Amino acid sequence: MPSNIAPPSKLPRGGVVGVLMPRGTEPELAPLLPTLKRTEPQRLAEAINLLQALDVAVVHSEAVTLSKITPKTLLGGGVVARLAEAVQAHSLEVVMIDAVLSPRQQRELELVLQCKVVDRTGVILEIFASRARTAAGKLQVELAQLSYQQSRLVKLWSHLERQRATGKTGGPGERQLEIDKRLIKARLAKLRTELREVQQTRGLQRMARVRAQTPTVALVGYTNAGKSTLFNALVGAGTLMADALFATLDPLMRKLKLPSGLEIVLIDTVGFIADLPHELVEAFKATLEEVTTADLLLHIHDASNPEHEAQGADVRTVLAQIGAADKKILHVFNKLDVAQPEGSATFALPKGAVGVSAATGEGVSQLLNRVNELLQEGWHTLTVQVAAADGRRLAWLHAHGDVVGQELLDDQWTLQVKLRASDAAAWEKL
Repeated sequence: MPSNIAPPSKLPRGGVVGVLMPRGTEPELAPLLPTLKRTEPQRLAEAINLLQALDVAVVHSEAVTLSKITPKTLLGGGVVARLAEAVQAHSLEVVMIDAVLSPRQQRELELVLQCKVVDRTGVILEIFASRARTAAGKLQVELAQLSYQQSRLVKLWSHLERQRATGKTGGPGERQLEIDKRLIKARLAKLRTELREVQQTRGLQRMARVRAQTPTVALVGYTNAGKSTLFNALVGAGTLMADALFATLDPLMRKLKLPSGLEIVLIDTVGFIADLPHELVEAFKATLEEVTTADLLLHIHDASNPEHEAQGADVRTVLAQIGAADKKILHVFNKLDVAQPEGSATFALPKGAVGVSAATGEGVSQLLNRVNELLQEGWHTLTVQVAAADGRRLAWLHAHGDVVGQELLDDQWTLQVKLRASDAAAWEKL
């Protein structure tokens, strides 16, 4: 971000924070509240976990019922007054409202509470900013942050707004606001151009994989479901494994040979969360495209989490949001070692799902076999005869297909081989 654009103030690391979770059933509240399909304690726990991912201390949290929207502050006057008392009593530096706040509501709450106020979107954006490591990841996060910040610039220059103008032009705050808007608009245009280049580069890489007929398998799932741990268990990539929200932001790709010999590209992707901010969805198109173009999605569930069904529904919502709802999906339930400790009941897997423990390696071989089966659906099984001396054709069959059986009789091989439709046609020409 250019140095002359006022940066958004960050949450104080190690600071004390309060969480307020609005709740209500009225239709007008639906666009503002997280669509978490969870109980109230679970919703509040997730909001607290989001803040703890930023190393802040949550010392006060509560759920409040909204009967209607107060345009100025979202919350009713009584709730705001009680919250102001809590801010003073606990010396809160930040209050998180687990909902979508308009710029005006955010500013009015800050004026009344005399502390920083953030909404769910702002917290998630800051977590992403703290996790970004690669150049592409930083570009995507900055684009999302600036898009979010654009409508909230007025807060950054409130100290200048109090100065009265003496001429026909606006006051210093108004002029600075217009300058900042132009600077951010120019920066957003530059970021989008740079991200289009990232998109084009990844597009060329995908075209190369298509030409080589290399299938791609992408890992998706709720944040902290253990995708990166499973990715390491499958390919030994040595990627970051952490019990933290959004530990992985950038797609990581590694080649993996399945038991049949079929070579695939395995992709680890960013974790999803309920109500993923639309700014992030737009900014991370270059990353999320890897999901929309994959041949198979492995939806990783945290079997040890009692909320795994609700989290799975949230992931399906995000997949629909990015246009990947119709992809072929294999459901993988991870952390079986925690979900079914010794002496406890066996975890009940849904029909067609695979259970694994990325930490212990349990079920990994079965997972690879199932991936192999799904990727070879629609392949043709041929029985062919090739002279033992015809090394060229034998090598071609092993390189392009899955040889499931072979028998040598005199000087001729009889092989049962699975081939893609295109490869089966090519074999006929050979």
